[in-house]
Amino acid sequence: MRALVVLVALLLTGCVGQLSTPTAVESVPPPGKATASPTQADPAIAPAPPPQVTAPPAPGHSASPPGPGPSGPVPGSQAPTPEILYVKTHLANFRNGAGTNMKILRVLRQGARLQVLEARNSWLRVRLDDGQEGWIAESVTSATAPVTPVRAPTRRGPSEITGA
Repeated sequence: MRALVVLVALLLTGCVGQLSTPTAVESVPPPGKATASPTQADPAIAPAPPPQVTAPPAPGHSASPPGPGPSGPVPGSQAPTPEILYVKTHLANFRNGAGTNMKILRVLRQGARLQVLEARNSWLRVRLDDGQEGWIAESVTSATAPVTPVRAPTRRGPSEITGA
C-alpha cells in the first residue's frame, strides 16, 4: 500500500520523468573550430552513469520474478524435508476431510507411513506412499515407526524349528 502511495505522489509531482535514464547530448562546435576525433573523449564532458533508481512495482505485479524464494535459491541449501509420521494405532480412518463426520476413504494399518502436508486443529492432511492424499486424526500418529514384534520360532517336531 505504501509503495502505491509513493508511486501516486511521484506521478502527481511530475518526478517520474526524472527516473528515466539521461541521454547523451552532443555539442556541435562553431564552424572553423577544430574538433576532437570520436576516439578521444574529453573526461570533463563524459556522461555520468545513470542513477540507480527503482520504481515501485505496479499494483498486482510482483517486484521479484517467480521462483523458489524471494531472492532465489541459496547455494548449498536444500528444500526442507517433509515431516514423516506413522500410524501408531492398530487401525486408523483415512478421511476426505478434517473431521469425524467426513467420508472414510480407507482404513490404514499400524505402521502406515504418512507425509504431512498440512495441519489444522487436531487433524493432519497427509500423503500416503501410493500418492493418495487425505486427512487423519493427529492422535493416531507417531513420529517413530512402530516396532514390529518378532515372533519366536515355534517347534513343530523334535528336530524341526521354523520362523512363523
